[in-house]
Amino acid sequence: MSKHVKTSGQQTSNMMEKLPQEIILGILSRLPPTSLLQSMLVCRAWRRLIRDPLLVATHFSHMADKDGPSFIFQSNRPSSSYQLFFIDFSDFHSQGKVMFKKLPDLMSIYLVDSCNGLLCMRDARWIYICNPFTRVYLQLPKLVNYPAQVGHIAFGFHQTTKQYKVIQVVYLRQLVLLGGRIDVATSTLVQSQVHVLTIGDPSWRHIGTLPYDLTRPMPKALVNGRLHWLSKPNNDTTASILISFDLETEQFQEVAKPDCCGSNRCFHHLMVLRGFLSAGAYHDNDELEVWVMKEYGIKESWIKEFTIGNHLPPTLQQNDLLHFNMAKARFPNSSVRVLCILRNDEILLEYLNRVVVVFDPRHGTFKELTFDAMPHWYKIVVHVGSLNWIHIPSSEHAKSGMCFSLNTGGAANSVFGFFVSGGVIRDGKGNWVLGCNRFLGKCSVAVVELWGILDGLLILHKQGYNEVAIHFDNLEIVIGISNSILEESSSNLITRIQQILAEEEKQSLRYVLREANKTADALAKMTFPNDEVLHMFDDLL
Repeated sequence: MSKHVKTSGQQTSNMMEKLPQEIILGILSRLPPTSLLQSMLVCRAWRRLIRDPLLVATHFSHMADKDGPSFIFQSNRPSSSYQLFFIDFSDFHSQGKVMFKKLPDLMSIYLVDSCNGLLCMRDARWIYICNPFTRVYLQLPKLVNYPAQVGHIAFGFHQTTKQYKVIQVVYLRQLVLLGGRIDVATSTLVQSQVHVLTIGDPSWRHIGTLPYDLTRPMPKALVNGRLHWLSKPNNDTTASILISFDLETEQFQEVAKPDCCGSNRCFHHLMVLRGFLSAGAYHDNDELEVWVMKEYGIKESWIKEFTIGNHLPPTLQQNDLLHFNMAKARFPNSSVRVLCILRNDEILLEYLNRVVVVFDPRHGTFKELTFDAMPHWYKIVVHVGSLNWIHIPSSEHAKSGMCFSLNTGGAANSVFGFFVSGGVIRDGKGNWVLGCNRFLGKCSVAVVELWGILDGLLILHKQGYNEVAIHFDNLEIVIGISNSILEESSSNLITRIQQILAEEEKQSLRYVLREANKTADALAKMTFPNDEVLHMFDDLL
């Protein structure tokens, strides 16, 4: 008589089932998001538990209210593929420690904004919403291309309507003829057009024009369901206008500033400090004053909270010193920026997108923070690390419960030696749904196959297709994903694929003969040399 032996996954599952729900939530909701993602691989019971909307919401609430703020850094250098880093100050007050972590590669796209644990990012063609920890992303509908356009993008959430929205202000410049070629006029703004996309809607909405200049990138502040920016009425003054955009009514309006701001040197950047709309202001003595609006919309409630004296971080090089002085003379907000107030009342500052400094207002002292692998130039946004995501109704295919197939393949250029991955998605009846390919350069065959699988899975996940059979003709890859035994260079790709497969119970790997993958291989041969963007094809080739 054989004896049934429980696996460790079954034992863990049974043990967790015996605990009260509030205790389970209390434990798991305080773990870092990376730990929760790793726990999803334990067993299906844990996977279902960690994906539970109640746990995700409770975890986000705890991460937002923890002892210290957290941020996303992004390298500003294309050569670094716009690498993302996560920095957490939770243990700074109690232990003097700061966690600085390099995040897994996402896509070579530029960081725009952060809201509720989600990032708004863009490349030259598209805007994306993504969670940098789960690496789930949503590609937004494309805005109609206008000639000679510049623009400003912001991302926000309204607590009452529970809607996420992206706002894009597009400025059209005059086209002029210079030296026999058409160029863009550098001074004249012809018109501004404001477009809004509610996440989940199929298209952008044009809501009118804007009489304010938002062409120069400036940090926004989200308070009371309104996005806030500083704008200049013209190029002849440094005086700023404080404007807001209501995410519910989609109306712009000006916000009253304190009387101190009658000077031409005032309010150069915005931030949110302990939930209040706040602004940094420079005056004739070059000290940075921080003003806080204690009652939103009440002009008289603006108070000067503290003053920060002049300071030049020692790690800035001599060439940075020249840049620093020029920036203070022309654009004070580009030299020093207030990021947040820490739990111990110290203030976190950023200098020239280069140095992070902690300022102690009680003693007037400055302390620089350095981290291993910290980028030389970067963009930084306040960010809550979480598993949060936007739940969007799935397409009709996904709702129908139809099983989809993903066929992947790869091709090599015999002359130049570069590789391209390809993938084909079909519905349960064999009808074409989508095709894709990606230029990869020089790499191993295993990496090519894995990229094809990962790209296809991410597309399917974004579209809400949960029941998927993945077909590929490389048996070594099937075994490698199942047992994590491929070469070290493939480990990150395998881990990411395993995470997605663990999240969806109805996804399976199937080995097929090479003849069944001819279309995927053909897509891979449609190369776009040196273009690492994922290309998608809606029509059958």
